[in-house]
Amino acid sequence: MKGIIGIRVIFFIGVFALLSGILLQFDNDINYSQQDSDIMSESMAKESDEIDERIEYSQNNDQSDNLIFAGIGVLFSLLLIGLSFEFLKVLILVSLLIPIVSKRNSSEDDILNRGRILGYLEANAGINFTALRDGLGLANGVSAHHLNLLESNGQIISWRDGKLRRYAISTLSQEEVRRIQNPIIGTRLAILEVLGDSGNMGISGPEIRSKLSISRQLLSHHMLELRKYNLVSLVKESKRPRWQNSNKGNELLTISKKINISE
Repeated sequence: MKGIIGIRVIFFIGVFALLSGILLQFDNDINYSQQDSDIMSESMAKESDEIDERIEYSQNNDQSDNLIFAGIGVLFSLLLIGLSFEFLKVLILVSLLIPIVSKRNSSEDDILNRGRILGYLEANAGINFTALRDGLGLANGVSAHHLNLLESNGQIISWRDGKLRRYAISTLSQEEVRRIQNPIIGTRLAILEVLGDSGNMGISGPEIRSKLSISRQLLSHHMLELRKYNLVSLVKESKRPRWQNSNKGNELLTISKKINISE
């Protein structure tokens, strides 16, 4: 809530500065034109008066220019931030567009769109805002509006993941949410994929290193972490043990692949 208020305050400061600068410049031009006409029509006007008027006009112009540039800078910064960070883009959309969109009367299309979103999230838990929007073919404002409404009603949950904002249905168990929020990525995901391809026969450490082109020390580090969370298991205990994914490892591998595909 504080974030929404903050975005709105920054936006209105930018708009206020921009409009104030434009109005000040317009008023300054009118006053200068009138004063310039008066000076030209008075034969007794002093040259020093004209110089003072020009100085005042220049100072007022500088003030209006500063306000205009400040307003444009604030609004452009919001735009740039929204384009660079997805979770902030969602926050900006919720802050600025939701008050407008929410005033519309709920229609059959709105109900249909919310149903589509719930169905999509059920099949693609952990999907990010942009992928969800593109997958359903919805506009930014419409997506943000319905997601915000569904989350306010407790039907979905969301969380920040780096620059992204991810979503899932709220009926997931805590264990399922934990797995989705902490998917296996990078080298560990690659190891699970290699083990998954090996089937019940398993695969040895040297074979894994050969397929992934990684050092023995790096493989040992990642295998220790995977064993710590019971994601891999031994097929055969020997001088050259063979490894396979545990049931938990296969489940997490499937979830991680879904999240990567959805992006």
